[in-house]
Amino acid sequence: MLRLFSRLSFTFTILIFISACSTHQTVVEYEGSGIAAPEAGPTINSIVVSDDRGTESNWLGAIRGGYGNVLKTLQTEQSTDIIVDQMYTAALGQSGIYSTDIDGPYSLKVSISKFDCSYYFNREAHAHVRISLIENESRNAVFEKSYKTDETESGVGAGVFGDVDTLRDLAELAMNKTIDKMLSDDEFILAATKQSETAVGIRIKKLESLYREDLITEKEYLDKREKILSEI
Repeated sequence: MLRLFSRLSFTFTILIFISACSTHQTVVEYEGSGIAAPEAGPTINSIVVSDDRGTESNWLGAIRGGYGNVLKTLQTEQSTDIIVDQMYTAALGQSGIYSTDIDGPYSLKVSISKFDCSYYFNREAHAHVRISLIENESRNAVFEKSYKTDETESGVGAGVFGDVDTLRDLAELAMNKTIDKMLSDDEFILAATKQSETAVGIRIKKLESLYREDLITEKEYLDKREKILSEI
């Protein structure tokens, strides 16, 4: 009887260990506030995200045991640059300053320097990015800034019982906050919604070309020209 109990205990321990040392595919999405920009309409028509973390492309984080050993690994279903691109696309679209349907003056570049999470004694998540607002015509950066969020939740070392979904939620929260910090930054909003002199000149030249080719009426030309100049 004792021998049977020992075998069952050993088998149970092995099963726990096997189930604990696992990889979990997960999804991270934008669920922030999408803070609205001033009524200038969309000005960004392209978003380019690069993963500069120096880790595996879909690495998100891990739950660790008492010796720091990895017990449960979190990976995003798609590569991190694609995931973050989708998050920024949703956020800027919701804010009203992004659309692929416009010949906008700006593109947004996002460099991810840190985006991960861990659960050892405490739950932690980090989201650090650097954004560059690029003028499409000149390819010059008109605005650059870094944004970061570091989240920490107290807890008891979870080990094999650490919850993957709770840790994923913390990572998602960190990136959502980082994105919203950009959207609530007056300096970024001003740069993103201000029409540069180069962009305005190009739009007026295109408008003049349409008028010369009799593709728009004089009234349409004057109305559109006034609208472009009012956005400066």
